[in-house]
Amino acid sequence: MSAYSYKKLNAAKHEFRLLILEPARKGKWEDKLRCSLTTTVLNHPNTPRITTYEAVSYCWGESTPYSSILVDGCLLSITENLDSFLRRKRVRSSKQRLWIDAICINQADNAERTQQVELMSKIYQCAERLVIWLGEEADDSQMAMQDLAAFGTGRTKLLTSNVGYNAMDNLIKRAYWDRMWVVQELVIGAAGQKANEAQVICGKERVAWSCLVRGLEFIESQQKIGRQNFYGLRKILDLEEARKAGGGGSLLSWLVKTRNKLSSEDRDKVYGLLGIADLSIGNLGHFRPDYEKPTSRVFHEIAASNIISSQTLEVLRHCRTRSLSDLPSWVADWSVDDKVALLPAYTNNGIWNGIWKDDEDDSQNEDVDDEDEGNLAPSSLEREQQSHLNLGNTSSSTNIQARDFWPDTPPLIISEDTRILTAPGFIWDTIKTLSEPFPSDVSEHWENATHFMINVGRCKALLDALPDHPNPYQNIRGRLKSFWRALCADHSGEGDYQKPSYLFQSDEEDRRVDFENWLPPIPNDWVPRPPHVSSIWTTTQYRKAVHAYLHLDEFIDDECFDVAEWEAKFPAEFQGRRDLLGEFFLQVSSGRHHGAGMGHIMTIVVESLMIGHELAELWQEGQYDLIISPFQLPCVIPDPFLHLRGNVFPLDVTIPKEMGIVDFTPGSTMDERSALFPGDFRAERYALGRRFFVSEKGYLGLCPAESRVGDRIAVMVDGNIPFVLRDEEEGYSAVGEAHVQGVMNGEALKECKATGCVPELIEIV
Repeated sequence: MSAYSYKKLNAAKHEFRLLILEPARKGKWEDKLRCSLTTTVLNHPNTPRITTYEAVSYCWGESTPYSSILVDGCLLSITENLDSFLRRKRVRSSKQRLWIDAICINQADNAERTQQVELMSKIYQCAERLVIWLGEEADDSQMAMQDLAAFGTGRTKLLTSNVGYNAMDNLIKRAYWDRMWVVQELVIGAAGQKANEAQVICGKERVAWSCLVRGLEFIESQQKIGRQNFYGLRKILDLEEARKAGGGGSLLSWLVKTRNKLSSEDRDKVYGLLGIADLSIGNLGHFRPDYEKPTSRVFHEIAASNIISSQTLEVLRHCRTRSLSDLPSWVADWSVDDKVALLPAYTNNGIWNGIWKDDEDDSQNEDVDDEDEGNLAPSSLEREQQSHLNLGNTSSSTNIQARDFWPDTPPLIISEDTRILTAPGFIWDTIKTLSEPFPSDVSEHWENATHFMINVGRCKALLDALPDHPNPYQNIRGRLKSFWRALCADHSGEGDYQKPSYLFQSDEEDRRVDFENWLPPIPNDWVPRPPHVSSIWTTTQYRKAVHAYLHLDEFIDDECFDVAEWEAKFPAEFQGRRDLLGEFFLQVSSGRHHGAGMGHIMTIVVESLMIGHELAELWQEGQYDLIISPFQLPCVIPDPFLHLRGNVFPLDVTIPKEMGIVDFTPGSTMDERSALFPGDFRAERYALGRRFFVSEKGYLGLCPAESRVGDRIAVMVDGNIPFVLRDEEEGYSAVGEAHVQGVMNGEALKECKATGCVPELIEIV
């Protein structure tokens, strides 16, 4: 039987193909999939449908052909995921019209792909219904889909079993939700009331999109009060927010929102958004998908059009990471994931353009009292959160365009060969000292929270090692205050937290704590106990593994398993002391994990204990008590000094003193974490994935993890935030955006104006 051969489409008529799925001849799952392809034209959205069809949104999965279907009597290869969908969708009695990109577009013809991708938004818009295929049944997905349907129709009972929780967690983590094209397909295919018609299918279970969203919103409401937690839930609800908002907005804004979505081709990071972005913003009305064009050229054109049309450097904020070596440093590489949060930057009614605040009363040059040391000017984010942070009143001010003071400054220019961006600005400072990079995510790996706090302690030690370094923050106290504000990118105000109860000396003591009390020195008379780790025990698997370890002799029959060999890998204080583990873990574990896979499980347990041991030793080597800080981290910090903190500790859990462990998330509830430090739970968000630095002038701040000592800090006339640049043979390369404490409201530009400086033309290559 011959392979199917596509017939050419008439692009001028906006033709596209529909798949006609035939009924199963014998009514059985294994019946051969028989189809045909028919050519049709788009209906106008406001006219009666000439042809009704359903548009399918799904994840391609493995690209390796799995099976063949019959199309007009010829063979066409498809993937396993698509094979399962067609079998689930097929009915016994009638044909179905479907639009499925992998079949309806000739994927071997780049010219056709280009033309059809341009039509895709209209194809989804004209479809009678959007069908979302999450994949075949797996990991108890049937239970999760049924629970979502129940939650979405008003049942408010929580998931009460580990099986139900894991089923929901696995459904939320399915690859479909990370797919790039899903955004456009949902925004257009389920627009308005069509959300009630859109159907989500997983295996044999089906639920309306609107019902699924209501179910997820209920789960999120429970998550917010700490009753249940699902990592990745928000990205699905973000899709719903995008669907409700509809299309519009600049292509750059959509690229930022969807940066971490996945696509099989990097060009689709852009092409998958053309149907919902307003291409008139950024002068991109001419831009069309083109699968003959190299990916680097696509990204290059987007950046150049945005810079020239907007006359701003907003795109430079997204140039921190790259994998395409042929891109200039000022072009964002959208093929690379970047989960680092954007820094707060100044905005004037949504227009970014070198704006800074001109105070009638120049507080920086006045005498300041103790309460204002280090506070050179409230940040833009503080102005937005003034009532929440209670930072005091700001003086009357006027928003001033930097170009108003240098009216003859040339505009942003890109060279004829499109390789060099020329931008006016000032090379204002140089990075003198850098910390190690902070982890990019404290939730991804359990040990990252401890690494984060250890690095905070090292940053404070780094600062203390520069007593004679220039200090623009008035005095030592002002610099300490600015240190904490810099780590938070000025996101949280001091005095917004409270001491944990175990530090109270009396009921009358002031419970508020400011920056001077964060990371206090470890008392000289404190002697640590052997440290251990506790976060790894929060899952049933590990608890059962430890229980199994405690009772190895009872039920391990595998003669090849050498108990003594495994015991020898444990830290010294565990040698021959199973009772130390037993006292705690027998309280929380009642199951046993028998011989199968015991070697693998025990490897995890041993490695986890060793990591915890190493982390706590790093803590002991530092100068500061890492418990007291403005950061509330979602994981455990191994505390080698727990036994010295007294009997009153704000944790409702029984922990034997011999264990020396502290769970910083008791009961995994947000309420209990907030009881420790009320305030901004995400105070650490801007430090994640960055480095702390001290500049030659003594300024403190956060910079990209890729920064190096000697990199320059530039203040650009057309930028809304400082940038880190690197000296090159010809000009500078862009490293990324930076937070410089004390100059985030244009103080550097103001200083340059006052001293008569004129912007230089900086070439970025």
